[in-house]
Amino acid sequence: MTTSGHDVLILGGGPAGAAAALSLRRHAPTLSVALVEQSSYDVPRVGETLPPTVRGVLEQLGVWEAFVGQGHVAAYGTCAAWGSDELYDNEFIYHPAGRGWHLDRSRFDRMLSREAEGRGVVTYSGYKFTDSRHNGGVWRIKAKAEQGREAEIEASFVIDATGRRAAFARQREVRKVLMDELVGVSVTFGTDEAEPFADTYTLVEAWEEGWWYSALLPGGKVVVFCMSDADILKRRGLNSAAAWLGLLEQTRHTKGRVRHATPLGAPTVHAAQTQRLERLAGDAWLAAGDAATTFDPLSSQGILKSLRSGVLASYAVMDYLKGAPSGLEKYEALTAREFEDYLYARADFYGRERRWVDAPFWRRRSESQAKLAQQATV
Repeated sequence: MTTSGHDVLILGGGPAGAAAALSLRRHAPTLSVALVEQSSYDVPRVGETLPPTVRGVLEQLGVWEAFVGQGHVAAYGTCAAWGSDELYDNEFIYHPAGRGWHLDRSRFDRMLSREAEGRGVVTYSGYKFTDSRHNGGVWRIKAKAEQGREAEIEASFVIDATGRRAAFARQREVRKVLMDELVGVSVTFGTDEAEPFADTYTLVEAWEEGWWYSALLPGGKVVVFCMSDADILKRRGLNSAAAWLGLLEQTRHTKGRVRHATPLGAPTVHAAQTQRLERLAGDAWLAAGDAATTFDPLSSQGILKSLRSGVLASYAVMDYLKGAPSGLEKYEALTAREFEDYLYARADFYGRERRWVDAPFWRRRSESQAKLAQQATV
């Protein structure tokens, strides 16, 4: 077993964890920072679309040029059939930054980790966080690699950036608050070389029991998601390729995008619930990114939110280690305000779809909207 000590230990090397590490090295270079990441960034991850506004955060972290050099596929906007059968466009061209990007998530996350490592962050790649103890003002964290190697890491402060699992916070018995039961079932398609997929738009199409999402992936592939609540997807058996593809054929627009494409595998299920932790910080720890809050994929803000969360977390940690624990309270307040704003925006957008108001999926969103409105008047 290897043992080491650091000022700050970050659990999770996704966008939030890497952003926190980069920000700490940029603004507090005297602090020793370590990052534990379960993967080695070699397993394909479902891509996402980054909005143009991400440039400011990446420049703030000092990784903009590295990001541009990766050559992610340009995304110039979103087409949506929402509220009617007809498509309407939301073009990034009207934004000063000009365009967004369809991410190769594995490459993006790996780039952030390598940039952090190049700036002095100690990385434990391929190690899974397993246990934590707090004694004498010091955290003792255990992590284990697949080959059986173990590491015990001591730290003055811990950032939980373990994603939806919020593994560290859950060991503190912090409860998750679920806002819905949204789940996505995806299939990746390979395009025919004779008819390559050239449309760079993200496509969103509402249906009676949820909505469809499709976007480009690296290598000329296309990922298509069917989004609905867990009970609806289970009832329809959409983890079955036959059922999933049969439902795809009932769409008006989405099926056309993959008319000349071939499914590359069976449907894959992804958690997509909106959730938050009941508290985001404690004695010398805080949660960041999806460990703290998760956004509906419809928002297209997930990665951007995680990057910003990592930066804000780094500021709170710096304040704490300087003897100002109020930084944690400020971080919680800012995150809570952001989450509340998101809930109102989410309710507003779902509320624009009125074609199936009595269907369970849409009725549940309408009830959530009514509850928010009621709370606002109290």
